[in-house]
Amino acid sequence: MENKKSPILIYREKKNEMHTPEEIKAAFEDSFVICFNIESDVARGKISLFTSIWELNPSVLITETDLCVMRTEPVAVRDQFLLVNKNGSKEISNKIVKLIEESGIVQSAYCFLSEKKAGIKGCYRVMFDSKKASPLYKGNLILDGSNLLLTVRHMNKADREAVKSQKE
Repeated sequence: MENKKSPILIYREKKNEMHTPEEIKAAFEDSFVICFNIESDVARGKISLFTSIWELNPSVLITETDLCVMRTEPVAVRDQFLLVNKNGSKEISNKIVKLIEESGIVQSAYCFLSEKKAGIKGCYRVMFDSKKASPLYKGNLILDGSNLLLTVRHMNKADREAVKSQKE
């Protein structure tokens, strides 16, 4: 009989893995990515969620980043979790989103599509308590020394036309 590791042991091992910002940036470019925030008072729920995700795909990278939503007045949100479904399929990505939604500890997330269209990494916002559709955004992960900064902004007309022409 195989001994199964406890969720806390799995969490500690995976959390201690070191990934360089360059490695995370490279994985970001061609992987499904989710950026979200967890309320600080739900540590046990976070451990359970992350362990469940790593059981689906042990290659998933989870790190922290700052998020900047570009609007008329940019909004910076610190200490977000950045989850990169490295080497993961679309099916695994969908299961990860479902796990995050069912955890009840995440209110919303930005989901970044794995494939670029016309050089644009598209993303959309998921509000787990609402089934309302989100407009498509344009996302980018920027290296600032050893820090990661995730930017999200609405696609402009040229971006939408470039994506549309690549679909045709």
